[in-house]
This record gives sequence, C-alpha cells and structure tokens, in this order.
Amino acid sequence: MSLLRRTQSKRRGWARESELDLDGKKAHFYQSVAKQTSVRGAGQPPPWPRATRQVFRRLLGEAPIDRRQLQARTGLAWATVCQAVESLEALGLIRPAGHGPSKGGRPPLDYELDPDRRTLIGLDYELSTLTLRVSNLAGESYHEERVSVEHGQDLRAAGAQILQLVQRLGKRKELLERSEQPPRGPLAFGLGVPALVFMHEQGKPVVYSSIQFFEQQGLLQKIHDLLGLPVYAGGNIHALALAEGWFGAARGRSSYAYLSFRTGVGMALVLNGRVVTGAHHLAGELGQFSMDPVGPRSPHGKPGCLGQYAAGGPMLERARSLGWSAPHGAATPLAAFVDAALAGAEVPNRLLGEAATMAGRAAAEVAHLFDPERLVMGGSLAAARALTEKPLREAFAAYAMPPHAAQVELVFSELADGGALGAAALALEGLMTG
Repeated sequence: MSLLRRTQSKRRGWARESELDLDGKKAHFYQSVAKQTSVRGAGQPPPWPRATRQVFRRLLGEAPIDRRQLQARTGLAWATVCQAVESLEALGLIRPAGHGPSKGGRPPLDYELDPDRRTLIGLDYELSTLTLRVSNLAGESYHEERVSVEHGQDLRAAGAQILQLVQRLGKRKELLERSEQPPRGPLAFGLGVPALVFMHEQGKPVVYSSIQFFEQQGLLQKIHDLLGLPVYAGGNIHALALAEGWFGAARGRSSYAYLSFRTGVGMALVLNGRVVTGAHHLAGELGQFSMDPVGPRSPHGKPGCLGQYAAGGPMLERARSLGWSAPHGAATPLAAFVDAALAGAEVPNRLLGEAATMAGRAAAEVAHLFDPERLVMGGSLAAARALTEKPLREAFAAYAMPPHAAQVELVFSELADGGALGAAALALEGLMTG
C-alpha cells in the first residue's frame, strides 16, 4: 500500500488521524496510539513459560519422544523438562504413548500429541468471505462454515457478521466439547483479518488498521464474552505463515517466508520462530514490489506492482476485460478462475502463467533480502501448482543469485484454503507467547 505523503497528523480520541496523499487524492489513516503488538485480543492468560513452549514444539515435530530425549533436544534441565511435560499433560495437549525400548533398567515412557481432546477455533476475514473453522491440534477440521460478506470493505458490517457466526457456534456444544475426558473443549479463538482496509466515511476515503478498528469497536471483547475463551487477532497473512510453521510446508523450520497470493498479495517473514511485523505493523506488503516501471497502475498509483499481475482482484478484472467471467453459483470467483485455468481455459491459463513468472521474480528478491531456509508459495499459485510451478521456478532460477537459487528451498503450500486454519494457528501461537 502506498502511503505517499503524510500531510497532517492530530490526536483524535483512541487514534491518531493522519491525512494521506494517495496519488493526488486525500485519504485518512487511523492508527492506534496505544502500544502495538503483533497479536491483539481479549481475555488472554499469561503466556506459557519458555521451557513449556520449547518442549511442546519438540513434541509436535518429533513425537513419540521421552523425557530424556526432550532434555537432550532442548538443553533444558531434567526438572524443567518434567515440569513442562506435566503442565502440557494437565492441559490435555499431550498423552503417554507407551514405553520405548529400554537401555537398561525401566523402559522410558514416550509422549505424543493428544490431537482430539482440545480444539482451536479460527475465523478468517478476507474482505469478501468469512470462514469459521473448528480444528484439532493436528490442524484437521471438525467443522467449517463460510459466508459471503455483504459489504466487503465495511468493517462495521463485517464485525456484525462475525458476531453472528460466533453466536451460532456458541450454541453448538457438540462441536465445542467433542471429547468426554477432561480437560476438554476449545483452547482459544483466533481471528485473522486484513492488515489495512479502505472505507468511505462522510464521503471521503479512509484507511483503517482493521485489527485496531475491531479492538476499538469492542469486537474482540464481545467474542470473549460469548465463548468464554481467550481471543487473539492478527493479520491474516501472518496467520497463514504461522499455519505453515505449525501444520504445513515450513514445519520444523525456524526461518522462512510465506508468500500469499489470494485476493491481494502479501508476505510474512518468520525469523527464529517469530513473525516480523515491522515498526508500524505494516511489514510484508509484497504486492507493492515494482515489477515494471511502465506497467499498469494500482489503485494507489504505483506502476507495475506485483499485485497488479498476481493478486486475485486485478487478475479477475483483467480476465473479465478479456471476455472471461466466473460461472453463476461459483463458491468464489477466484476459485472458479483457478479451476478454469487448470481445465485449460485460455484467458485464466495465460494470466496465471504470467502471475507465476512475476511471483518467481519477486521470490528471488525476497531470497536476496532475507536468505530464509524456505520460501512457501500460497494461495491461488499453490492451488494451481500444476500450471504455475514450472514458470515460477524458472523465473526464480533466472533472477536469483546462484547461492540463493541453490540453497533457499522454494516449496508450495499444501494447506487447502488455509485462512481459517491460519487463524487457529494464531490462537495457538497467542496462547504460547502472549
């Protein structure tokens, strides 16, 4: 997003109001003056002790595993490992998995994830769609509900629909308490939202930080009051990156970048297990990478940015201008566009191929800047992998320096439509780290 010039700034109640000049047009940007954190929420308990987090991550990736092995992998003291295991077992997150082979004396007791006793609730807001999902700790879905947002960029209307979804879920006890063995039920609620949203108020364009808007409107507290759960909210691209780290293509990696190609284009960078959000929580605007100085201009006035080639919205607009339109009754236009491309439709096929080439070039620059272990490609380019992988890899190899091309792994997300799962991962990460 192009915030080209801040022309004035003043305090206005809960927020700082800044007038912005967007390609000659005035807009207003509201940013909370409270201390910002990468995850916001309501009803949050204290974060887990660091040792408990270390042990849980090891159990997720290497179970079954015994306490001695956990001590060797983490470098923690024996008593600390034992305390962490007991805490996780008391929370209903892990369970004994039988005895391992004996090396003399009593055989050690192995532990593993107890995936079905506790659940996570995730809700993904992607402007045109709300997706609610109840997942187990292995990322498997028990229940999913999807509704169209009546006024996609009206945060007040979206907030009202979010509360309606939560109210319906609160009445479904069979979904919330699947296990009969206590402790049971959901651990937390995660909400993934767009970082910035354009709205119109009193006839003028306004740019809002959606997390801060919902927090100021009391939405997070209302969700907490309805469900009695800790609530964590964060950017949906960051949430998707966390899902890849917990359940997907970046599992077991501490440093990786997730490149998202959905309705918009974005990126989340994870370094040493934590999402890098930036000083103003605006990091990762990959869609603003300039790919062609004389290319088509974005709504924010930037020429030839990546979003104009690879974001779902502009791709659909270009497809319609070339005579293609989504069939009536399609779940989402972007999903229909991907399906048509895979089926060989000329316009979607060509546009997705161009998007993949541009994405490969951008991925090379991300590799140059951050040198991650892995680059995870998500969204429509992952859904159309059979079509997009070849041009994307060719562009990455052509534009990346040889050391980066050889050592940075480029992989594709295998989490189908992972937005709500990302929100669930946001809840899990929020519980652990606060």
